[in-house]
Amino acid sequence: MNVRRADAIAMALVAMSLILVMFCPDESGTLKQVCLVGAIALPFLAVAVNVIARTK
Repeated sequence: MNVRRADAIAMALVAMSLILVMFCPDESGTLKQVCLVGAIALPFLAVAVNVIARTK
């Protein structure tokens, strides 16, 4: 994978994480938990994409 493409994918994943945080529902429940777990996991996925692209 191209490093530039990996950077673009990583930035998109971080942006999706921020959007999830902004539009997470206010009431507590399963949807809010899934939303917050996704918002926490997406930046780690972005780092993984970058590391894999740079080590190949």
